[in-house]
Amino acid sequence: MDDRTFKALPRVAALIAQADALLVTAGAGMTVDSGPPDSSGTRGSCRACPHMGYFMLLDWARAMPAGYFVVTSNVDGHFEQAGFHVERILEQNGNIIDDAAWVPEVMEAQQRRYQQWLASVRGKRLVIVELGAGKDSSTVRRIGDDLRAERSRTTLVRISPDAGEADASAIPIRMTALEALTRIEEQLPEPFRGASRAGVPVERSVDAGAQVETGVLERPTEAAWRAVPAGRFDYRAITLVDLDTGEIGPFNFLGIANADVKACLESWGGPTKQKFARLPDVCGHLQSGFLVTGGAVRSPESVVGRGAGAAVMHICGPDREAIMTLGVARRPLDGACLWRLLYEGGSTALKPLEYPRVPWVARRMDAAAAQHAAMLPVLAEVARVMAWTWFWLVECPDPRRRKGRDD
Repeated sequence: MDDRTFKALPRVAALIAQADALLVTAGAGMTVDSGPPDSSGTRGSCRACPHMGYFMLLDWARAMPAGYFVVTSNVDGHFEQAGFHVERILEQNGNIIDDAAWVPEVMEAQQRRYQQWLASVRGKRLVIVELGAGKDSSTVRRIGDDLRAERSRTTLVRISPDAGEADASAIPIRMTALEALTRIEEQLPEPFRGASRAGVPVERSVDAGAQVETGVLERPTEAAWRAVPAGRFDYRAITLVDLDTGEIGPFNFLGIANADVKACLESWGGPTKQKFARLPDVCGHLQSGFLVTGGAVRSPESVVGRGAGAAVMHICGPDREAIMTLGVARRPLDGACLWRLLYEGGSTALKPLEYPRVPWVARRMDAAAAQHAAMLPVLAEVARVMAWTWFWLVECPDPRRRKGRDD
């Protein structure tokens, strides 16, 4: 055992014990310790039994408060035989009934369940245990690499004899699957070990959750209102997500006038004790009686002193009932908390979408939307201007505002 692997084992055990969710990704190397299969090639016909590593993984999976999922390129059925729920398994190479037949409907259903689960664990502590995916198993490896790159609370553990120093995004463990899982099992702390062996989710302390601060939008100078945005932020990279329809596309920032931006800033009015502000008059529309409320969203893990990485805005009617909610994010950690708030606070059925890369704008309709159906196109245009204004504000090139702000 090399020194890096020796030091990584207790760290991985602690991370698994602290995780909210577990994703297992498996390549051909996962089955090596189970012995050779028969030669029929049919799914479920492999007479070799799953090795003990499968059952250790199942214990860990059952102890996860937010559940688990398995993605495997193997068709030997070992995860299902070991007791993993069939609705928590995605077989990348399909569900093979005989030597030549594929069942695409089954695979499509598995893909939908997998994407829904990924959306449900957005913002939670996710550990990915990748097993037996050698350097040639690019499809399996890409799953962990991509999730680790886009999710700040995600850890990737790469268990493979050829795991190397080049795997910068992962914790490499240079062992076979069964040996590594056995060593990790030996170092799992209590009470996780007891919960996993009992097959029940471990109890977690209540998460502090995202912090929503109202009255934090400050108004820059008149000169800054008219300045051209500068810096490394790419406004063309903003993604627009409609949580009601599931549509995702580029955010349209064209045609937004300086006067509309100024109207938004004047409406927000800087630090205020008033929870609701008048909806800004933009695009030539007078929004009589409509209100807006909201504020910055910060993750509990955000660096103290940093500027806001996300914000939420609620467009309300005269009776203060929410019509539309708008979320804007430019930092992954704060954005993940906002994404979770948007889903948990929704009063309508939202599409189970995967979390987009920042920067993004997300919109959802709320309970009072039906009462103001005729105004929705106008309110959507106002929301577009407010989203753009927020990005413009936090990236304002005014040197007095840039000082001390992170990029």
